Amino acid sequence: MKISGSSTRRNLGRWAFALGASSLLRPAVSFAQSEVTTGDVAGVGALEASTAVANALAESTAQVDAFNFYGLPNINAVVGFVTEALALGTNLAESERPYFRLRFPEQAAQVLKIARDYLAYVGEPADFPALIAIRDAMAGVRRELSAQADGRGIPAAILLTIAFTVEFGATRRLAGQRELLRAVLDDYRVWSDTMRTMLDGAIPFRRKVAAEDHDIQLSALRNTPYGERLGLANYTIEGSQTEKRIADPCVIFYTQYLSIPAQYRAGFYVSEYQSNIFWNPTFVSWILLGFSRIRTRDSERFGVRMIEFSSGESRAIRTSEVIGGLHSSIRGEFCYPISSHGIGTPAQAISQANDHPNVKSDLESRTSIIAAIHNANACRIEIALSGRAMGMLERFDGVREFFERQI
Repeated sequence: MKISGSSTRRNLGRWAFALGASSLLRPAVSFAQSEVTTGDVAGVGALEASTAVANALAESTAQVDAFNFYGLPNINAVVGFVTEALALGTNLAESERPYFRLRFPEQAAQVLKIARDYLAYVGEPADFPALIAIRDAMAGVRRELSAQADGRGIPAAILLTIAFTVEFGATRRLAGQRELLRAVLDDYRVWSDTMRTMLDGAIPFRRKVAAEDHDIQLSALRNTPYGERLGLANYTIEGSQTEKRIADPCVIFYTQYLSIPAQYRAGFYVSEYQSNIFWNPTFVSWILLGFSRIRTRDSERFGVRMIEFSSGESRAIRTSEVIGGLHSSIRGEFCYPISSHGIGTPAQAISQANDHPNVKSDLESRTSIIAAIHNANACRIEIALSGRAMGMLERFDGVREFFERQI
C-alpha cells in the first residue's frame, strides 16, 4: 500500500493516500482466553471519539461551504460535534488513549463557551458591549491557540472555523470596523497557513509522524514466528495488504503409533499426505484447531482501508467423532504435536496446549500484534482525516479571500 502526494498552491495541500477502509468484525471467543479484537481501533470508546472528530470535521467543511457575504452560517452543529468529541476523548479509558490521536487542545472548552455566548446574540439586536467582549475573548484564545503546536492540527482546524465565525461575525456587527475586519482576516490567514506547514503539530507534520508510527510496531513484530505466519509485513504502509488466514492454533495430540516429522520450534508444516493422516484416530486422538484472519476493509466513516484481525473460535476436536472427510483442512498449516497420553476431555487438551512453551509464545505475539494493529489503524484514521482537513482549509481560503475582496 503506497502513500502518494501531490502539492497544492502551497505545496502542502491534499495528499492522495492509497489506504482504503474497513468495518468492525464481531470478536469471536478463542482458546486460552487470549485477547481478541478486530476492526478500527482498540475499543468502542476510542472509535466513537475518532468518529466524533470525523463528524465535526465534515460539519466544519459543510459550514465553510455555507459562508457568504450576506450571512455567516449557524455553527450550532459544529459546536455540538466538537462538544461530543471533546467529552469522548476526555473520558477514554487509559488503555484506549494510545489509539486516539485526535485530541483537542485544552482551549477547546473556551472556544465552545465563547461560541455559545455568541450564538445567544444571533438574531437579536446588537448588544455592542457584549459583542466586543465576545470578539475580544475569542481573539485572545485564537492568539494563544495559534502560537502552540497543538493549535495547528486537525482538531485545531475544526476550532478555527468556529472561532472565525464568532470573531469575524461579532466584528462585522460592530459598525464601522473595516480595518478591524481586515486585521481579523489576516490573522486567520496566518493561522490557517501555519496549519499547512511542517511546523511541529501542523497537519502535514502530524501526517508524516502518523505514517512513521504506523509501521514501527508492525515492523518490530513482522519477523516473529507468529508474525511471519500471519504475513504481518503485508500491512505496513508499503505492504500489499494481502488477506491471510492461518490455523491459530493447530495442536495435534498424537498416539504412540505416529512418527513425528522433523520439527521447527517444536512444530511443523503439514503436508498434503499428513493432512489426511492426522484426522485418523489411530494416529491422532484430538486436534485443537482455530483459524485467525487478517485483512483490510473499507471504512466509510473515515474514508480509509482499515486492518481487521479476527481470532476464530478454537475447538478441541475428538478425531474419532469426525465423519468421513468432514474435517477442516490443515494442509500447509503450522501445527504443534503433543503426546495424547492422559488426554481424555476437551479441557485437558486445552490445558496441555496452554502449557506448550511455543503455543504460549504465539499467544503473547498475538496480543502484541493486536496492539500493533490498533496503533496502525489509529494512524490510518489520522492520515485519512489529514487529507480532509487540508481540503477544508483550502475552501476556507476561498471564503477568506472572498471577504477580503468585499471589504
